[in-house]
Amino acid sequence: LFLLNYLTHQKHLQENKNAPDYYLGHSLGEFNALNAAGVFDFETGLKIVQKRGELMFSIGNTGMAAIVGAEYKEVKEILLDELRLKIEQKLSRKKNPKVGNPYQFAKKFF
Repeated sequence: LFLLNYLTHQKHLQENKNAPDYYLGHSLGEFNALNAAGVFDFETGLKIVQKRGELMFSIGNTGMAAIVGAEYKEVKEILLDELRLKIEQKLSRKKNPKVGNPYQFAKKFF
């Protein structure tokens, strides 16, 4: 994905002859934005995203899931009744609620 985004940006620069005023990226795209802004070269970007991938893989079966098209009540029922996941407030610096393991949810329904 990093390579594809890089090549797309290079093609845009060749065709338009002008660079954008700023770059934005989300998740892996952040590294493309930093590369396009000149923070690091392509080779360094490849090394960074490779290391990022290795680190994320080492974490295991964790992650986040977006549930599109379902009402809050329905999702809550699935989580509480069918999967019997405990929702517990883990005290952290930000006091963010944690809801089980998203991998468990995805495995059951997808």
